[in-house]
Amino acid sequence: MAGYYFITICTKNKEHFFGQIENSVMCLNDLGSVAHQFWKEIPTHFLLTRTDQFVVMPNHVHGIIGLTMAHERKYYLGLSDAHLPSGEFHEIPLTVGNRTTMKHGRQFSKPKKGTVSSIIGRYKSAVSRYAHLELEIHHFKWQRLMHDHIIKDKTGLNNIRNYIQNNPANWHDDRFYA
Repeated sequence: MAGYYFITICTKNKEHFFGQIENSVMCLNDLGSVAHQFWKEIPTHFLLTRTDQFVVMPNHVHGIIGLTMAHERKYYLGLSDAHLPSGEFHEIPLTVGNRTTMKHGRQFSKPKKGTVSSIIGRYKSAVSRYAHLELEIHHFKWQRLMHDHIIKDKTGLNNIRNYIQNNPANWHDDRFYA
């Protein structure tokens, strides 16, 4: 099912790896530029996906990802922000599988290809690999989990877009500020 998701992923221990805020503007360092570029490239790796507003902050990334069904693709991808997919916003599962196992609480099978969790996992892996191999930042790590929020309507989408856009200016009030 199609839908928009607000994603937040943080570096381990909220360590500042991506740059710094100067005069309410995010100034990306080399790794921050890579994180920014790789986020923009998500739709080239996941055909039924589009990115929307996003920002790379010193120790986290906020972004909106849109997923669509194959038959909606021609109406959905590549359209400007003013053109949203017609119809309702729907939840899709973040982990998919026919079985669940019980081991230290609920544990689900591996996420299916093209789900939000698999997209973010691949993104985090690509940024980590580049940090370790190309930039030789061997101690770079992400927090294991991500925060996601299903965006239910256009008002919510616009509110989250504004939050993301203004995040650098509000850095000192941000809960990720450390």
